Amino acid sequence: MGGDTSFEDTTTIEHRQIYRHLEAYLKGEEPLPFDCDVDEILHGHRNAWLPDLHITVEADWSAFVENTRLARDKAAEDFAPLYDGWVRDKPTFETVLNNELGAFARSYVDAYFHFMAMAQSGEASGDVHKYINGALSPVIVLIHELNREFINRGTPPESALRETVKFLNWPKNHSLPHHLISAHLFAAIADRFARGQKRRPSRGMMNDIKAISLTQNRGSRDVGGASK
Repeated sequence: MGGDTSFEDTTTIEHRQIYRHLEAYLKGEEPLPFDCDVDEILHGHRNAWLPDLHITVEADWSAFVENTRLARDKAAEDFAPLYDGWVRDKPTFETVLNNELGAFARSYVDAYFHFMAMAQSGEASGDVHKYINGALSPVIVLIHELNREFINRGTPPESALRETVKFLNWPKNHSLPHHLISAHLFAAIADRFARGQKRRPSRGMMNDIKAISLTQNRGSRDVGGASK
């Protein structure tokens, strides 16, 4: 985007939605519906004229290119068996949707232990880059902040992770906009494979799904009718 207007980063949007559900969970209440107003995820003002025109050409992102491509390629490799399974088993849209919705907690917990192991390995080997990538990954930050919230409310530190996992398994989290939308997108892709599609999605598909799930502004109320 331009004109001094930009999106919030996707991690901030994702975590903000989860913290909002955590507040309802801790109060024993139903989570409030999301209106997903586009201005809630923007820095700056839309449709506003600027007094000056800014053109920046100095940014050099080449230092991040290699790791970004490696992460993209690794994700594509990890999803290959899943695509093959969809072609072989031909699951229905509803089956994949329910599987994706039910995998909310598992995906965060699995990622948490993966990056914790990466951080520990980096620390043991003296690989600072590996340690930082693990220790400062968004899922590590999220889980530790959730743990801290339970500790602040009286949960013993050794039990905090258990309480966090219980919260992540809360069925109401299935309605989180970013999760609901991504689950529908995956179900739609699976449905195309089940109907005979041979060509696999591009290697950047995961980035596309994340961007769509976290920056679209129609909200969860409109997802179901548009998924297929």
